[in-house]
Amino acid sequence: MLRPQPNGLTADAAARRAIATAARVRRSASDIARAEQAASRARTTFYPRLQLAASYTRLSPVDRPPIYIEEVGMALRNPFPQNLDVVSASATVTIGVSDFFFTVMPAYRGANGMARAARYEHAALRAKIGLEARETLYAVQRARVSHAIAQSSVALANAHVTELQALVGARIVAPAQLTRARAQIAEREMEVVRAAGAVELSEAALRRLLELPSGRALGVAEDVTRAPAPLGLDASTATRRALGRRPEIKALRALITARGEIASAHDGAQLPHLAIFGQAEVSRPNPRFIPQVAEFRGTWSAGVALTWSPNDFAAQGYEAGMADEETAQAREDLRAVEDGVSLEAVQATIAERVARESIRTATESVRAAESSYEATRTLMRAGESSSRDVLDAEADLAAARLRLANAYIDLHVARARLDHALGMDVE
Repeated sequence: MLRPQPNGLTADAAARRAIATAARVRRSASDIARAEQAASRARTTFYPRLQLAASYTRLSPVDRPPIYIEEVGMALRNPFPQNLDVVSASATVTIGVSDFFFTVMPAYRGANGMARAARYEHAALRAKIGLEARETLYAVQRARVSHAIAQSSVALANAHVTELQALVGARIVAPAQLTRARAQIAEREMEVVRAAGAVELSEAALRRLLELPSGRALGVAEDVTRAPAPLGLDASTATRRALGRRPEIKALRALITARGEIASAHDGAQLPHLAIFGQAEVSRPNPRFIPQVAEFRGTWSAGVALTWSPNDFAAQGYEAGMADEETAQAREDLRAVEDGVSLEAVQATIAERVARESIRTATESVRAAESSYEATRTLMRAGESSSRDVLDAEADLAAARLRLANAYIDLHVARARLDHALGMDVE
């Protein structure tokens, strides 16, 4: 019942396909791309700001007074021409000295931190979807095992009825026992129908998760009777490992650091801005040359500027406050996630240990049920036991076999959850 099927799916293969086909993973990858683009954009702020400008201006003519020569008492017409068409081109380089340390660097670190948090969130999502795929595959195996055991129970009941018919003919048992046995077959056939419905439902869930066509055969190649080697971790060790490896926790820690840097950038933007600038200009006419002539001439300038705006101070203060609130919220989220991960690690560790012990006890239970079934049948042939006793022994045997199969599956589910709890399923 638990034998692997050739060319079927393993739990790891199901996890890989679920991750490859999940729309949530693609959306998460887009979030990473946007965060990395934001980090690249923040990187450009390290470079000096270069601004290029070109302009054309048409000036209105003005009346210019004559030039007086006091020594000779004469007034001469102004000889300088009016240049009404002004064309200029300039290049300005600005280096924000204070902004580099108080705004640019924190903002860049914050953008990189947000991209790092997005990558950790992506890894956490992939691990979560992989676990869902493994659990869904094991659910298919569980449903198929239940269906197979229900069919086996019907087959045993039919064999029992055949044997009863011979015993009734030999007048060893009463005919009423044969009637009761046939009624039991009808009940067990209903269990087969219900188990078949559970198989169909679990297979549909797996097909939907893996985006498999409905007409494709769904084989399972996972050998759940092969128990994975125990990790040998106690609850405290598992908790420490989980807190150090889980990508959800790493994502929140990166987010807290990033938002703290963003708050620092807003705080730095409230300070006065010290900048060094230089400008080169070519214009026709150039106002720095006298007299002005209608030809292109170049000049340059350089300086230091210190600026501060109360409007920016107020606006950046609000932004810094919002960033601080988001950082505090992320810290609360981190504490909650750490508590949840710690509990998850402890539960998974205990569940794996219990599942291993359940296999041992379920194996002994199957042996005992098989012996009881054979002994009851022997007694019935001798006329010392009733058909009802045999049917009860058959039911006990079916239940014991189902418990053993479920114990094997429970172990693999518990191990998948333990690997997830410890962050061992993160690529």
